Amino acid sequence: MVKTTLKRIFAIVGSALAPIAAILYFILGIQAILGINGDVTVNVFLFIKFLLCFTLAVFLTLFGGKVLFSFLNNEDKDEPFVKLALSFVIYEFAYNLFFICFWGGTAANWLMLIFSFAGTLTLLVRVTGIKTAWYTDVVGVGIAMLTAMTTACASSGVMLAASVIVAVVCFLVMAIFALFLIKDEPQNTKETKNSNDDEIKF
Repeated sequence: MVKTTLKRIFAIVGSALAPIAAILYFILGIQAILGINGDVTVNVFLFIKFLLCFTLAVFLTLFGGKVLFSFLNNEDKDEPFVKLALSFVIYEFAYNLFFICFWGGTAANWLMLIFSFAGTLTLLVRVTGIKTAWYTDVVGVGIAMLTAMTTACASSGVMLAASVIVAVVCFLVMAIFALFLIKDEPQNTKETKNSNDDEIKF
């Protein structure tokens, strides 16, 4: 009972934070569009950044909403959380790849590129339906959280806030997965205990 309640709380909080992160990424996209000037190279990069931020904002809202409605309807499906983490690492991989191609990038960009690539491969295998070990989701979401934390450390302002929120959401998802490892007490043990108590208290 406690485990189910905790999973529901973590899922609802995580799904409620996802749209907030989506709003922040949408703001980043708008800022990119407003930064367009006369330089063609800069304009192309900023337009690509806008598309990536807008797409991520849509997926964060979509998958966060799916989890929220699932737990509110007592269906307890956390599969959309895996797709949410996948959307984030794909965004980070694409953004850092384009940044490196356009501007050369820094050590932080290369680090985030490696992390996001590993997370994309791990979660993509899971989402495509290929049978994997139980810890695949934990590893994939953990890499997504590590990518978000790295992004937060290398960023400021709106990007910093958005990355921190995504990292918190990933942490909550990992907490949900951890709760699955806790085995429930067998029902028959409870019934046996109750029956023994009844025998003593005749």
